[in-house]
Amino acid sequence: MEPEDQLIDMIEKVVDDAMFQHKHTFKMRYYLDQNKFTKKTVSEFLGSGTANNVLSTIDDLDLLIEGGHSEMREAYPNWTRPEARVIRKYLNSIIEDARDYQGKKSKKRRSK
Repeated sequence: MEPEDQLIDMIEKVVDDAMFQHKHTFKMRYYLDQNKFTKKTVSEFLGSGTANNVLSTIDDLDLLIEGGHSEMREAYPNWTRPEARVIRKYLNSIIEDARDYQGKKSKKRRSK
């Protein structure tokens, strides 16, 4: 399995756990560091449909938090605003950690 596919599969599972089981324990930066993902892989993930779906969900949650637009109330009928805020913050942290990791500076060794 390609590293990008591995990352996408993990994020899809994490998002499902967050949305349906209210589990918010995944730390994206830690996962990326431990598995030594490259910036290229993370960039590919950020350009993937999965990352776009997460961003779309964040936008939907923003609408729900702002005032419960009727379409959002239908899409998320059992969620309160505080629950939506927690999930939004969690999903946003996943994307932000990936963006930070993508922009990290590599440690180059200089010869003396």
